[in-house]
Amino acid sequence: MFVASYFVGFYKRRIMQRLWLILAAFLGLAAMTVPASADLQFTLACNSIACGAPTNYGTVKLHQVDSTHVTVTVQLAAGVAFAGTGAGYAISWDLKSSSGCVAAACYPGPALASVTIDALTPNPGNFNPPTTVAALSGVQNYKNSPFTGGTCGAGSDCYEYGIDYGPSGGGGTDQKLVFDITTNSAVLLTDFNSNPSGFKFVSDISLNGGSGGTFVVGAKGDGVKVPEPETWMLFFAGLVGLTALNVLQRRRKLARAA
Repeated sequence: MFVASYFVGFYKRRIMQRLWLILAAFLGLAAMTVPASADLQFTLACNSIACGAPTNYGTVKLHQVDSTHVTVTVQLAAGVAFAGTGAGYAISWDLKSSSGCVAAACYPGPALASVTIDALTPNPGNFNPPTTVAALSGVQNYKNSPFTGGTCGAGSDCYEYGIDYGPSGGGGTDQKLVFDITTNSAVLLTDFNSNPSGFKFVSDISLNGGSGGTFVVGAKGDGVKVPEPETWMLFFAGLVGLTALNVLQRRRKLARAA
């Protein structure tokens, strides 16, 4: 009786183990065949329009929360902080007026429902997002030289939206800003648009506590896709499952050969 019970329990465990391995393998195959959900990340690498010697001053990451909500994370590099000089903006950007627009037809962008500083920002009170209807309208009023011209307004190459940085005491040491953009219509990560000079994001920064000067840096290009953590977990779970399944099959073959 004991022997029979032991073998029944043993084979039940073997069956459950096999089922879990098959499930993990299935998840791995699914992760390899289904397009991964990914954030878009841009590098603030240029400190002049020419961008002759790119340097990593920080990154701007876009995360799609839902069809009308995008979270933006600006993380500056070591030794770099937002400039509290009042001349520029912590971050400024453009959005296409529609997915089908081309060049100048992309301006002005859509009126935003809101721009709010996220709780993940260490010192949220130091940042001033646009809040009025006029500021959220998408008119090009945000200047960050040398990446924009000297005159701002409708039809210019200034940015449509911006967040000011105003720490008490002036200088400021903040290196991280997280904010949420919500729209009344659908918005995609690819709707973030370059200004006529070709830059998607610009930021007014201070280098090495101000000893390295204050200047504006910009991010060019289409960004790099960064898979979300849950996508990586699914992928690695699948790899583990496929590896374990392969080991199990090899052991069986060896056992049969013996």
